[in-house]
Amino acid sequence: MIVDTFGQAAAALRAITDTGARIPQDISVVGFDGDRTNTYGQLVLTTVQQPIDTIARAALNAVLSTDIAADASPVAIDVQLDVGETCGCRPSMS
Repeated sequence: MIVDTFGQAAAALRAITDTGARIPQDISVVGFDGDRTNTYGQLVLTTVQQPIDTIARAALNAVLSTDIAADASPVAIDVQLDVGETCGCRPSMS
């Protein structure tokens, strides 16, 4: 399951565990506005972190460009996967 906001992540983790399902054994959860400083209880959320400053700069450059046709190509922006405990990507430490 991919969730977008911190609130959605917290609600999804709670809803999943309330059903008796186990994270990540039964369902994996990945957030898409990652910040390791935000915790959701006992599990560290796996998140995709995006460089908001780079995205904003590219967007402003595209909007403010005087030659829009020259800047029509999409800009590739790298994101980082911060592997936590909710995707099952790490080997078990037990």
